[in-house]
Amino acid sequence: MKKKELLLFAVLLVVWLFVPLSSMATVYLDEDFYSPTFTTGIPIGWNSEGNAQYPWSRNSNGYQGACLRFSNSSNRVGQTNVLFTPKISLPNNSIACLEFMFMNICGGDLTICVTTDDGTTFDTLGTALVAERWIYLKYPLSKFSGHSFNVAFCSTSNWSSATNPHHYIDNVVIQDPPLCAKPINLSINGMKQASATIGWELDFALSDPDRYIV
Repeated sequence: MKKKELLLFAVLLVVWLFVPLSSMATVYLDEDFYSPTFTTGIPIGWNSEGNAQYPWSRNSNGYQGACLRFSNSSNRVGQTNVLFTPKISLPNNSIACLEFMFMNICGGDLTICVTTDDGTTFDTLGTALVAERWIYLKYPLSKFSGHSFNVAFCSTSNWSSATNPHHYIDNVVIQDPPLCAKPINLSINGMKQASATIGWELDFALSDPDRYIV
């Protein structure tokens, strides 16, 4: 029993350290909206404003668990709500990117912006975003290196009566971009005293790693 426990610990340690060398990155924001202490509304540090009666709020139908959703069926046409991330500060010469999962099947306009003056002015990253399924989006933020800013998700309702006409975001990350895909969904099979088979998938469409730390 003691040997098996030690072997299991060793295998778990390998899984914990099993990351591609080039996928290590400085992370400035990492929000999956899945904390057990956050069950309604938006996370602490986030903010929203606008005239929509039903603003961005937590929803259980995320890409992975919970997410944030803006309702285009409950809000009347033309009503708006702007969702702000917490304040982010990038160092000089940063190559950080905004990454997130997104879906908008048939809702109103969703525009992604950055504001360096608390919502007085906006720089647009992407507009009129539509996706019939969850997709991965990525925007460079090097323009804002050396500055503090908020990312803004700007929603306008079209008061749609169609099925699932909402804006969804999940897994919002701001980080220096990895050069290669990271392994996810790790699994262990055929565990023996001196060996084990470890399986994995590669996350998103980046280059395959050529080396791993074990």
